Amino acid sequence: MLGQPVLEGDANFDVSTNSLRVALTQQSVGEIVRAIEFNPSVFTPNGDGINDHIAIKYTVIQISEPKPIEVAIYDLAGRLVRVLADREQPGGIYTEMWDGRSDADEAVPPGSYVVSLSVDSGIGNFRRVGVVGVAY
Repeated sequence: MLGQPVLEGDANFDVSTNSLRVALTQQSVGEIVRAIEFNPSVFTPNGDGINDHIAIKYTVIQISEPKPIEVAIYDLAGRLVRVLADREQPGGIYTEMWDGRSDADEAVPPGSYVVSLSVDSGIGNFRRVGVVGVAY
């Protein structure tokens, strides 16, 4: 592989700074949320110690500074059931746990629930959703 020499000094005398600035659009960034995984995809929060929680693992990329990230659970009618995370985080791999309870600390009825992961990157809002099941 041939290298390209880099010589110090100003490359362009019309530019009065030595700092580099890159402007991005939502289209040029691509996906901010790389993956969202559920383990297990159906869980039984009945207190027997087996599959009482679900792990929601997600990967956020291309964000070096903390940005608003929300992980929320909705029922199939679109009603908010529980907010698991609502904080600023930099890019990385994260896991949120859900115990099958609502924000009012009530056990949710059996059925399917939508997990919504939303990231406000500053240039756009990126969202991923998935479905998990609660059984008793």
